[in-house]
Amino acid sequence: MSDRDRIVMAGGGLRVSPRGRLLAVALALLAGIGCGGNDGVVASYSGELEGLDTLFDFTARARSARVLRETREIDPGSAADRGLLVAGWGRPEVDPGNGRTFVWAIAAAATLEVTLLQPAATTFRFVCRPFVVDGMPSQTVEVVVNGVPVGAVTLARRTRAYSLDIPAERVRPGRNQIDLRFAYAESPSRRDPGSDDQRTLAAAFEAFHLYPEAAAASGSETAAPAAGPAGLVLPAGTGLAFTVVPEGEVILDLGAVDDHGATGVVAWFGAPGRDKEMLGRSRGGHRPVAIRWPEGRPLEIGFAAAVAAGSSESAVVRPRLLGRGARVRMPPNLLLVVVDTLRADFVGAYRAGARTPAIDALAATGTLFERAYAHIAITGPSHASLFTSLLPFEHGVRNNAQILDGSARTLAEALRDRGWMTAAVVSLGVLKREFGFDQGFDHFRDEFGSDWMKDAGEVTAEATALVVDQIAEPYFLFAHYSDPHEPYTPPGLDYPWVDLELDGRHVGALQANGRSATVPLDLRPGSHTLRFRARQPAADPGRFYKLDAVRLEGDGLAVGRGSWEVLASPGSPPTYQSRLPATLELVNSSGAGRASELRLNFKQRLDIGEVRVRYAQEVEYADRQIGGLLDALRSRGLLDNTLIVVLSDHGEGLGYHNHVGHIHQVYDTLLRVPLVVVWPGVVPEGKRIGDVVSLIDVFPTVAELLGLEAPAPASGRSLLPLLRGQPMTPRAVLAATYRPEAFTDKQAIVSDGFKYIHSWSPEREWEELYDLEGDPDELTDLITSRGEVAERLRAELADRLAASAQGSAVAVELSEADRDRLRALGYVH
Repeated sequence: MSDRDRIVMAGGGLRVSPRGRLLAVALALLAGIGCGGNDGVVASYSGELEGLDTLFDFTARARSARVLRETREIDPGSAADRGLLVAGWGRPEVDPGNGRTFVWAIAAAATLEVTLLQPAATTFRFVCRPFVVDGMPSQTVEVVVNGVPVGAVTLARRTRAYSLDIPAERVRPGRNQIDLRFAYAESPSRRDPGSDDQRTLAAAFEAFHLYPEAAAASGSETAAPAAGPAGLVLPAGTGLAFTVVPEGEVILDLGAVDDHGATGVVAWFGAPGRDKEMLGRSRGGHRPVAIRWPEGRPLEIGFAAAVAAGSSESAVVRPRLLGRGARVRMPPNLLLVVVDTLRADFVGAYRAGARTPAIDALAATGTLFERAYAHIAITGPSHASLFTSLLPFEHGVRNNAQILDGSARTLAEALRDRGWMTAAVVSLGVLKREFGFDQGFDHFRDEFGSDWMKDAGEVTAEATALVVDQIAEPYFLFAHYSDPHEPYTPPGLDYPWVDLELDGRHVGALQANGRSATVPLDLRPGSHTLRFRARQPAADPGRFYKLDAVRLEGDGLAVGRGSWEVLASPGSPPTYQSRLPATLELVNSSGAGRASELRLNFKQRLDIGEVRVRYAQEVEYADRQIGGLLDALRSRGLLDNTLIVVLSDHGEGLGYHNHVGHIHQVYDTLLRVPLVVVWPGVVPEGKRIGDVVSLIDVFPTVAELLGLEAPAPASGRSLLPLLRGQPMTPRAVLAATYRPEAFTDKQAIVSDGFKYIHSWSPEREWEELYDLEGDPDELTDLITSRGEVAERLRAELADRLAASAQGSAVAVELSEADRDRLRALGYVH
C-alpha cells in the first residue's frame, strides 16, 4: 500500500483490567499478555536481545516526549489551569461577598481533564455550591471517570467541600476524563424575568483536588523528567509519554532500573487517549515484551516512577524498542498557517502579479483549492468554525468577544488527545484565551502590549522558539499572522511624526503608524488645549489624520473635539479626523490638579488607492515572515514529515462594493480565501482543485489525513477524495453576518454557480442574487430577472438552517481599554 493511498486510522487502546493496588502492578511484570482483534497482539518475549536492531532509543529521543505531571489541584481562576476545564464551563468570576474566584458549570454535564500516572486509588475533592432553583429537587452531582460512574453527592445550598473515592482500576496513566453530571441546569432569565443572564447554570466551583494514594511528598519541589547519562530520569509525580508508529513486530525492553529508593518503574502502552495496558518494572528481573501493533496506527508508550505514598524519589530507566526487519517512525507534524484578512486574489498562486513567493512555493509542492470560502468575515467566529467544523450559528460565536464554550471538540483537542504536542501563536487579541480559543493547546501565546496586535516578525520569532525549544514531535503548530488586517501600516514606511503641545508646552510626540499610544499629562483644573503639529517639513500638508479610541484616564477628566471633525455611527464612540495642525480640548473638572494619561490610536487617513497598495505590502511582509518560519523549521529537520495547511479566515473589501474593511458583507471579496495543503508523498504536488469547498472542511480533511476520528458533530466533510482525484457531490456553502458587529443581519448560500443573499435590519429587508460564473465581481443583481433560481436557493437555504442545531455563546465583559483595542482594529462600531 502506498503512502498516498494509506489513510491512517486511529485505533482503540488496550484496556486496563482491574489489578488492585499500585505496588502489585509495579512489582510484577506481566508474564504474558495476549491482546487480539484490532488492537494488536502483545506477549512476553523470551528470545535473545543480542543481535536485534535498536529501532527507537527513548533516552536519545527524550525531546520528542510529552512531559506529564500529575494533577494535584485545579484553580478555576488560574490561566494555567483553564485548559483542564474542557467542556461545559463558564469563565472565571469573583464572588463580591468573599473575594474568591469561582467558575459556573453552564450545562447539564461539565468535563475536567486531569493527569494521573499510576493506577492508585485516588480521592477527588471539590468545593462548590448549586444554582438554587426554588421548587426544584436538590441539585446532585454524579462523578464519572473515564466513562464509568464512581459515585454521586447531593449538594447543600451553601458552599461546602465534597469528596469521592476513585478506585485504582478506573485510573489510567496520562490524561483522565472526569465528567460531572447534574440533575439540572437552569437559566436565571427563565426564573427571573428581570435577569438578562441567558446562561444555563448548574453549580459554581471554587476548587478541585486530587489525592492519589501514592502521591509525591507534599510540599516538595518536583523536578522535570529528563534524559541523563544513565537513561530517563523520572522524578516522583512526573512521566514521559512518547507517540510512535511501529511497522512490524517490535520488542519493548525496559532495560536496567535504578530506582533511587522508589519502588520501580511503571510503563504503559496503548492508543493515545485510550485506556492503556500497564507494565511494571521492579529492581532486578528482566522480561521484555513483544508488540505487534496495527500498521499505521499511533502507539503511545509512557514511563513514570512507581513510588510509595509520600515518596519524593526518582527512578532511572533506559528503555528501547528493538526488532529485526521492522521500523519505528514518528507520526507527522501539522503546521497550520492562517493569514488573517487575506484575499485569495492577493496571492500569486491565485492571481498573476501578486508577490507571495513563500505561499506560492508551497502551492507548487502541494494542492491548491481555487474556490475556498469562509462562512463569516470576522476573525473570532471564522476561527471557531475552522477549529470545530461547525457553522457560526451552530457553535454560537457570531461576533468577536463571544466565547467558544467548549461544547464542541476542537482540532487541537483531537490532536492533543492522540499524542500531538499542540502550540499556538495568535496575533490578534480577539483570539485570546479568554474567548475560548486556547482549547486543546498545551502552549498558547496570546500576550500583547498596549494594543491587540503582533506583526508577522513577532509571530515568526515566537513560533520558531516554541517548536525549537518547548514542544516535541509530533507537533501541531497554529501560527496566526494578521498583518493584512486594518490599520494597513506595513513596516518599513516612514510614517510621519507629530509633536504634541499642551497649552503651548511640548509634552510628547506621536507617529501615525496605527498603533496604540499613551501620552502622560499633568492637568490643572479647567480647560486645556492639546495641539497636534506636524514636524517640518510636512511631506503631505493636505493629508487628513484620524484619531480612534481616544480616552483620558481619571475621574473628572474629559475630551472635547476641539478643531477635529467627529466621524462616528450613531451610538458609537467618536472617531476624529482633521488636517494638521489641529487641537483637542482636554477638561479637568475635578477641582484639583491631576496626573493622567491620554490613550489614543493615531494614523493617516488613506484613500482607496493607498489602502490597496499598503494592503499588498502587508501581505508581502507576512509572506516573507512565513518563509522565514518555514526556513527555520526546515533547517532543523522539523518539516521533514509535516502536513502544512495555509489559509485565511476571510478577505477584505478594499473599496469594492463600497466597503473597505470586512464584517459587514458576504460578497466574494470578503469570503473567498486561499487554501493550500502540502504533504510531499501524500498530497499531490502542483494540483489545482476547482470545486467549491469551505473552512469547515479543513478539520475533517486533516483528521482523515492524520488518522484521527472525524469530528462529530460536524457540518464539514473530508476533501480527501478530491485530493485523490475522485469526484465529490457538490455541496452548498452558507455564509452570514450578524449584528451588532455587522450593520445588518445577512444569510447567504453559494450553490450551483449562484449566490443568494437575504438581508434584514430593523428598517428593511431585501434579497440579492448573483451569477458567480458569469459575473464573478457580483455587480449585476439578478433577483428580479432569475426568480426561479432565487426561489430554489431561498428554499435550500431555509432547509439548511432548519436542519441545523442553533448554538449560542456568552460574551466576555470587556473593559473600556479592551473595547478601545477592538475599535483600533476596526471592530465595535
